[in-house]
Amino acid sequence: MKYNKNNTLLIAGLGFILGGIFLLVYVSAAVLPGIYMFRFLLLSLIGSTVLYFALTGKKRAFFIFTGLFLCCTGLLLLLTDARLIPYTLHQIWPAAVVLSGILLFPSGYMRFRKLRAFYSVPGIMLIGLGFLFLCFSLDIIKQSFAEFASRWWPVVFIIFGFGLIILFAYTQKRKSPVLSEDSDEDEDEDM
Repeated sequence: MKYNKNNTLLIAGLGFILGGIFLLVYVSAAVLPGIYMFRFLLLSLIGSTVLYFALTGKKRAFFIFTGLFLCCTGLLLLLTDARLIPYTLHQIWPAAVVLSGILLFPSGYMRFRKLRAFYSVPGIMLIGLGFLFLCFSLDIIKQSFAEFASRWWPVVFIIFGFGLIILFAYTQKRKSPVLSEDSDEDEDEDM
């Protein structure tokens, strides 16, 4: 990889972001700083390194997802360990699933320069599943997951059916050319 003066700006920007988050939590933490900050620093440094290579090299989609996920997971751990959010990691773990779904969108965009179904559909599914699990984890839905799943499992078929219909409509739209008013007149004249 060739040295570029802008790479220094990227490194400095990532460093300031991580340092600012660390200091903000350090000042605002409900508990004394301790070993819990090590997890954040470790995940954030690894994630920032991966992000640096993603933004300056090849294989951008995979590395952008991995770097962002590591940084965001480190931040989530920091917020729970510092007791800045009133939930434990055991309760808030589905937020990592939601994060992974959200992070698929910038990863796919970096790869294709537009949103593609290859990244968007799994992203939407992960976001939906994460929110569903979060509702059970935070006791928003009072019944157990087993009771909920045993009653509402047919909804999966309904959602899958809607997805197939949307996919069909999307592929039909892409296959057929858009007819303008002029093309209808031309067909009538040929008869």
